[in-house]
Amino acid sequence: MDYQYSKELTLRGGFSYSDNPIKGQDVTFNILAPGVIRNHLSLGFTYKTQSGGELTMAYTHAFSNSVTAPSLLNSFTGPLPAGSETIKMYQNTIGIA
Repeated sequence: MDYQYSKELTLRGGFSYSDNPIKGQDVTFNILAPGVIRNHLSLGFTYKTQSGGELTMAYTHAFSNSVTAPSLLNSFTGPLPAGSETIKMYQNTIGIA
């Protein structure tokens, strides 16, 4: 969503909702890159200076989410169960340009 507050200032905001991109069977493979975020909220603005430049800032908060599933290693450990694994992620970002 964009809202031009004035000739110099544009405000922005947004919300994203999605299904979990990582399914239970993929937990073991995604331990190093646990991209399990489903929802995030973004806020930002652009300010046009009198000299013709622009200052843009944005903040995004990705809400915490986790996925737990039996370890893929259970297939290779024979009678010794490897248990389950959980991957979890949340994120905050700030951008300035």
